[in-house]
Amino acid sequence: AIDQLQPDFLILNDSPYAMAHLPFIRGSTIRIPIIHSSEPDEVELGLSQGPWCDQVLVVSESVKRTVMDRGSISRVLICPLGVPVPGLRRPTRQSACPIQVISVGRVVVHQKRMDRIPAMARLLAEWGIAYHWTILGDGEFLPALRHAIDCAGLAGHFSFQGRVSQTGVAQALQRADVLVIRP
Repeated sequence: AIDQLQPDFLILNDSPYAMAHLPFIRGSTIRIPIIHSSEPDEVELGLSQGPWCDQVLVVSESVKRTVMDRGSISRVLICPLGVPVPGLRRPTRQSACPIQVISVGRVVVHQKRMDRIPAMARLLAEWGIAYHWTILGDGEFLPALRHAIDCAGLAGHFSFQGRVSQTGVAQALQRADVLVIRP
Protein backbone atom coordinates (compact mmCIF):
# COMPACT_ATOMS: atom_id res chain seq x y z
CA ALA A 1 0.00 0.00 0.00
CA ILE A 2 2.85 2.39 0.83
CA ASP A 3 4.49 1.70 -2.53
CA GLN A 4 1.24 2.38 -4.36
CA LEU A 5 0.54 5.62 -2.49
CA GLN A 6 4.08 6.95 -2.97
CA PRO A 7 3.73 9.45 -0.10
CA ASP A 8 6.04 12.43 0.31
CA PHE A 9 6.18 11.73 4.06
CA LEU A 10 5.76 8.57 6.06
CA ILE A 11 5.20 9.11 9.79
CA LEU A 12 5.41 5.85 11.69
CA ASN A 13 3.58 5.57 14.97
CA ASP A 14 4.89 2.45 16.75
CA SER A 15 4.34 0.08 13.82
CA PRO A 16 6.77 -2.85 13.56
CA TYR A 17 5.50 -3.83 10.11
CA ALA A 18 5.98 -0.37 8.64
CA MET A 19 9.40 -0.04 10.32
CA ALA A 20 10.51 -3.33 8.76
CA HIS A 21 9.48 -1.98 5.36
CA LEU A 22 11.55 1.24 5.58
CA PRO A 23 14.59 -0.10 3.67
CA PHE A 24 12.30 -0.87 0.71
CA ILE A 25 10.53 2.51 0.47
CA ARG A 26 11.58 4.81 -2.34
CA GLY A 27 14.31 7.24 -1.32
CA SER A 28 12.31 10.37 -2.04
CA THR A 29 9.83 9.57 0.75
CA ILE A 30 10.80 11.27 4.02
CA ARG A 31 10.58 8.64 6.79
CA ILE A 32 9.92 9.76 10.38
CA PRO A 33 9.25 7.34 13.26
CA ILE A 34 7.61 8.73 16.41
CA ILE A 35 8.85 7.61 19.84
CA HIS A 36 6.29 8.26 22.58
CA SER A 37 8.19 7.09 25.65
CA SER A 38 11.51 6.07 27.13
CA GLU A 39 10.35 2.46 27.44
CA PRO A 40 13.15 0.29 26.01
CA ASP A 41 10.89 -1.63 23.62
CA GLU A 42 9.47 1.55 22.10
CA VAL A 43 12.87 3.23 21.76
CA GLU A 44 14.33 0.06 20.22
CA LEU A 45 11.54 -0.14 17.65
CA GLY A 46 11.76 3.57 16.81
CA LEU A 47 15.50 3.33 16.20
CA SER A 48 15.54 -0.15 14.64
CA GLN A 49 15.82 1.16 11.08
CA GLY A 50 18.03 4.18 11.81
CA PRO A 51 19.85 4.24 8.45
CA TRP A 52 16.50 4.46 6.65
CA CYS A 53 15.02 7.22 8.86
CA ASP A 54 15.31 10.86 7.88
CA GLN A 55 14.25 12.23 11.29
CA VAL A 56 13.01 10.86 14.58
CA LEU A 57 10.16 12.63 16.33
CA VAL A 58 9.80 12.40 20.12
CA VAL A 59 7.18 13.80 22.47
CA SER A 60 9.34 15.24 25.26
CA GLU A 61 12.78 16.41 26.25
CA SER A 62 13.28 13.35 28.45
CA VAL A 63 12.48 10.98 25.56
CA LYS A 64 14.89 12.96 23.39
CA ARG A 65 17.65 12.49 25.98
CA THR A 66 16.97 8.74 26.05
CA VAL A 67 17.16 8.54 22.25
CA MET A 68 20.28 10.72 22.07
CA ASP A 69 21.97 8.61 24.77
CA ARG A 70 21.71 5.66 22.41
CA GLY A 71 24.08 7.59 20.13
CA SER A 72 22.68 6.02 16.99
CA ILE A 73 20.86 9.03 15.56
CA SER A 74 21.37 12.78 15.66
CA ARG A 75 18.23 13.92 13.81
CA VAL A 76 15.77 14.12 16.71
CA LEU A 77 12.92 16.63 16.87
CA ILE A 78 10.52 17.29 19.76
CA CYS A 79 6.79 17.71 19.24
CA PRO A 80 5.25 17.96 22.73
CA LEU A 81 1.96 16.15 23.21
CA GLY A 82 -0.67 16.51 25.86
CA VAL A 83 -3.39 18.72 27.17
CA PRO A 84 -2.34 22.17 28.34
CA VAL A 85 -2.95 22.45 32.05
CA PRO A 86 -4.25 25.87 33.02
CA GLY A 87 -2.75 27.72 35.95
CA LEU A 88 -4.70 26.48 38.92
CA ARG A 89 -5.39 28.15 42.24
CA ARG A 90 -6.56 25.48 44.58
CA PRO A 91 -7.77 25.75 48.13
CA THR A 92 -5.53 24.30 50.84
CA ARG A 93 -6.00 20.55 51.06
CA GLN A 94 -7.56 19.10 54.20
CA SER A 95 -5.28 16.26 55.38
CA ALA A 96 -8.21 14.11 56.55
CA CYS A 97 -9.61 13.96 53.01
CA PRO A 98 -8.54 11.16 50.67
CA ILE A 99 -5.86 12.07 48.14
CA GLN A 100 -7.52 12.74 44.79
CA VAL A 101 -5.65 10.84 42.05
CA ILE A 102 -6.54 11.28 38.39
CA SER A 103 -5.53 9.63 35.13
CA VAL A 104 -6.51 11.23 31.85
CA GLY A 105 -6.19 9.56 28.45
CA ARG A 106 -6.87 6.45 26.43
CA VAL A 107 -7.30 3.38 28.61
CA VAL A 108 -4.89 1.09 26.76
CA VAL A 109 -1.91 -1.02 27.74
CA HIS A 110 0.62 -0.58 24.96
CA GLN A 111 1.34 3.14 25.07
CA LYS A 112 -0.38 4.22 28.28
CA ARG A 113 0.50 1.22 30.50
CA MET A 114 -2.88 1.38 32.22
CA ASP A 115 -2.41 -2.25 33.32
CA ARG A 116 -0.13 -0.92 36.08
CA ILE A 117 -2.93 0.94 37.87
CA PRO A 118 -4.26 -2.03 39.91
CA ALA A 119 -0.81 -2.74 41.39
CA MET A 120 -0.34 0.94 42.26
CA ALA A 121 -3.80 1.05 43.85
CA ARG A 122 -3.05 -2.07 45.91
CA LEU A 123 0.14 -0.45 47.21
CA LEU A 124 -1.70 2.71 48.22
CA ALA A 125 -4.24 0.57 50.11
CA GLU A 126 -1.50 -1.57 51.74
CA TRP A 127 0.30 1.56 52.91
CA GLY A 128 -2.92 2.84 54.46
CA ILE A 129 -3.14 5.87 52.22
CA ALA A 130 -6.68 7.19 51.82
CA TYR A 131 -7.25 7.91 48.13
CA HIS A 132 -9.82 8.17 45.41
CA TRP A 133 -8.69 7.58 41.80
CA THR A 134 -10.65 9.02 38.89
CA ILE A 135 -10.07 7.61 35.42
CA LEU A 136 -11.03 9.97 32.58
CA GLY A 137 -11.00 8.26 29.20
CA ASP A 138 -12.05 5.20 27.31
CA GLY A 139 -10.26 2.44 25.49
CA GLU A 140 -9.93 -1.25 24.80
CA PHE A 141 -8.40 -2.01 28.22
CA LEU A 142 -11.21 -0.33 30.21
CA PRO A 143 -13.27 -3.52 30.84
CA ALA A 144 -10.17 -5.44 31.97
CA LEU A 145 -9.09 -2.54 34.19
CA ARG A 146 -12.51 -2.37 35.84
CA HIS A 147 -12.42 -6.15 36.36
CA ALA A 148 -8.93 -6.06 37.92
CA ILE A 149 -9.98 -3.24 40.24
CA ASP A 150 -13.14 -5.15 41.25
CA CYS A 151 -11.21 -8.39 41.84
CA ALA A 152 -8.70 -6.55 44.02
CA GLY A 153 -11.56 -5.24 46.17
CA LEU A 154 -10.66 -1.64 45.33
CA ALA A 155 -13.76 -0.53 43.41
CA GLY A 156 -14.72 1.88 46.19
CA HIS A 157 -11.53 3.83 45.53
CA PHE A 158 -12.28 4.42 41.83
CA SER A 159 -14.53 6.45 39.53
CA PHE A 160 -14.57 5.77 35.80
CA GLN A 161 -15.86 8.82 33.93
CA GLY A 162 -15.35 7.73 30.31
CA ARG A 163 -14.68 10.37 27.70
CA VAL A 164 -14.79 13.91 29.02
CA SER A 165 -14.68 17.28 27.27
CA GLN A 166 -11.59 19.46 27.56
CA THR A 167 -13.52 21.69 29.98
CA GLY A 168 -14.43 18.61 32.04
CA VAL A 169 -10.77 17.55 32.10
CA ALA A 170 -9.70 21.01 33.29
CA GLN A 171 -12.33 20.94 36.05
CA ALA A 172 -11.30 17.45 37.15
CA LEU A 173 -7.62 18.45 37.18
CA GLN A 174 -8.50 21.37 39.44
CA ARG A 175 -9.89 18.94 42.03
CA ALA A 176 -6.97 16.47 41.79
CA ASP A 177 -3.97 16.23 44.09
CA VAL A 178 -2.00 13.81 41.89
CA LEU A 179 -1.99 13.42 38.11
CA VAL A 180 -0.82 10.02 36.87
CA ILE A 181 0.09 10.47 33.23
CA ARG A 182 1.53 7.07 32.50
CA PRO A 183 1.65 4.54 35.32
